[in-house]
Parts: sequence; C-alpha cells; structure tokens
Amino acid sequence: MKKYYKAAGIPTARQMKGSEGASVALRFAGEVGYPLIAKPDVGVGAGGTHKIHNQEELEAFFLQAEARNYVIEEFITGDICSYDAIVDSKGNPFFESMTVWPPSIMDIVNKQLDLSYFVSKEMPDGLRDLGRRTVKAFDVHSRFVHLEFFRLDKNRGALGRQGDFVALEVNMRPAGGYTPDILSGAMGNQIYTVRLKTTEEKNEFIRFVHERM
Repeated sequence: MKKYYKAAGIPTARQMKGSEGASVALRFAGEVGYPLIAKPDVGVGAGGTHKIHNQEELEAFFLQAEARNYVIEEFITGDICSYDAIVDSKGNPFFESMTVWPPSIMDIVNKQLDLSYFVSKEMPDGLRDLGRRTVKAFDVHSRFVHLEFFRLDKNRGALGRQGDFVALEVNMRPAGGYTPDILSGAMGNQIYTVRLKTTEEKNEFIRFVHERM
C-alpha cells in the first residue's frame, strides 16, 4: 500500500519489515519513537498485533521466529474513520459514506472491548479528498472499497495536524459484518436503491452484485 500512498501524496505511518532484522528496527525506533505497532504482513485485521513500548520489548519481539513475517510501524493515535464507497467502471464513486470507530478495532480485539461504531451523517472534505485520491491511486473500478484512516488527535509534524487524516489501510471489499446494512439505513437506503441511468449501467451493477456479494 505504501508506495501507492506515496505516489498520490497521501500521508501514512512510516513502516519497516521485520525481515530487515532487530538492528534496523532499533534504528527505526530511534527515528519514530516508541511505542511501535507490530502486525502480521497479511490481511488478518487486528489479529496477532503487538504494541511495543520500549527497547527491551522490541528486542524480545525479535527473538521470535515469526518476527520476520511482521511489519513494524510508528504508533499513531486518533479515531479510526473509514471512507466507504461503491466505485463505478470508470473509477468514480457513486456512493460515499464515513464510519467512525471510537475504540479502534485493535483495542477491541486485544482488550476484549464491546464492538461499537457509527455511521456519520457528514463526511469531512479532507476524508472525501483522501478517499477519492486513494481510489484513483489504486486504479479501482467496479467494486466496494473500505478505506481506513486515522483522524489525528494531536499534531504529528510532517504527517499532519490535529483533525487531519492519515492513511491506515485499504480493503477492496465492503466493510465487514452488517456494516453495509448500517450504511444503507443511515444514508437513506442508497446502497440498495442506486439510481442508474441506462440499461448498460443497470446490467453492470447486477453483474457487480452477483460477483461480489
């Protein structure tokens, strides 16, 4: 993801691969500071994620064989906000919405918190801009996207100021669970009552739904 974010000028947390080794990780920690987040380099949500608070914990982490299959990232605080959209065959969103997770999914999983989140009636222009730029950067066509961002709770230097959005991850699918139904209800049933102008658009949307839902 990182190279596409960089090409589009979208801010995102700095990262290194666990396969680069402990010595590189120690230098990385010196640059970005503690805590760090270590997460498996595969799409598993927040499963297997570790928060590393100091050098002792970082060195202990690299004693594990699976460390080489992780990525290490600077720790960013703030609400998790997602840009959820349906994108047409030309890469243009015809449905857009914002969902907010006050406790992050990582905290919900690791601290066994109750799952809670909500769909916002409004989408800040900053999130809309970054969401659309991400769609263009990844050359997305004819699908749902669920793009996650941090909304910074304090100034973070080059990453942005409090209230700015920083990219977390891309998901080329709808949000999980019952979220599509929540999105549809919150946004006036727009997901299931899309207004399509031509027979060609209607047929394309029918194929899209059959292939991906």
